[in-house]
Amino acid sequence: MFERFWQILKRSGQLLIQCEGHTDLAKTLSIVNKVIESNEFNNYFCNSESEDIWPQRWYFAKKEGTEKILQEISFRNIQVFLEDREAKFHTQDEYFLFIKTIVLIPYLKYFSNDTLKDKFARSVVEEIDTNAKDLQWKIDFGRLNINAIK
Repeated sequence: MFERFWQILKRSGQLLIQCEGHTDLAKTLSIVNKVIESNEFNNYFCNSESEDIWPQRWYFAKKEGTEKILQEISFRNIQVFLEDREAKFHTQDEYFLFIKTIVLIPYLKYFSNDTLKDKFARSVVEEIDTNAKDLQWKIDFGRLNINAIK
């Protein structure tokens, strides 16, 4: 991706990107994984030999790796930093809708009907409400900020 940006930028052009960083959704996904491992949902993510069939679909870049790639491509004045943020929701319903329609999309494909999808999403929210109160109605975002010159 960065090589493509290098190709389209004019000389001395600025690369300015903000994307998901290594810490993005770390707390939230740890709760999701806890729900996946529960007796109620584990069989949807494992085969008949109880082997995990869930391929972790998330990749969030690290600061150091991004800097290295930019240097290898010959960008200069490279500045890369992680910034942890939170998105707060006003109600549990708003939070549930976001979790279900954004965060859980790759997970919900493992369920055959809307009832099971809803049950899984509600279980994630309930687990957060019960055992991760610091996340209650919040999403933890890790932003990777990238600034470099061609």
